[in-house]
Amino acid sequence: MYVYFLKADLNQYQIFPMPENLDNFVAIELENENELNNKQLIKYQSQYILVDKQPSELHIWDGSKWILDDAKQNQIKTDQQAQVWELIKQKRYENGLGGVYIARVGKWFQTGEEEKTKYLGLDKVIDKLKEIDWKCADNSFIKMNRTLLDEIFLQMVVTENADHINAEKHRMAMMSVENPLEYDYSSGWAEIYEEGK
Repeated sequence: MYVYFLKADLNQYQIFPMPENLDNFVAIELENENELNNKQLIKYQSQYILVDKQPSELHIWDGSKWILDDAKQNQIKTDQQAQVWELIKQKRYENGLGGVYIARVGKWFQTGEEEKTKYLGLDKVIDKLKEIDWKCADNSFIKMNRTLLDEIFLQMVVTENADHINAEKHRMAMMSVENPLEYDYSSGWAEIYEEGK
């Protein structure tokens, strides 16, 4: 029995009918169609040969057997490391938007991008205002003054810096593991409002 493999894509073949344009196909004689379940046609050194199926995309044919391709394996690991590093950086960024707790007043304060802009604006006028009613993360109000505003700025810097250090620790640890996609980077982050309320 002949099987006709398409030269442009050796994964495509036909058994019957015989292709009209045989120049685009490679004809291989098989005992029966079941051989196609565990064999595949490859082109190796300008020759078409029928071999056992490739165990994975990480394997290459060395002329007699499939072997793991270190270059492909290393590239996949490098890509996975980059992917997980992006997830760690995203966690760090989101954590920075999660609020800060000021123990002296027992309140959480929002630290989203909009709130940070409001704090910067308030910083310009708080000394003239002396104090202003300010909404906390739990929707209650508190008297905001220079002391409290400075505490919020200080806590934002401290927690964001701690999260940057934590992200870097996770990056270094993740780079040393065999399977980066299984690395757990959930520990060590500064507490945020949703966790601490």
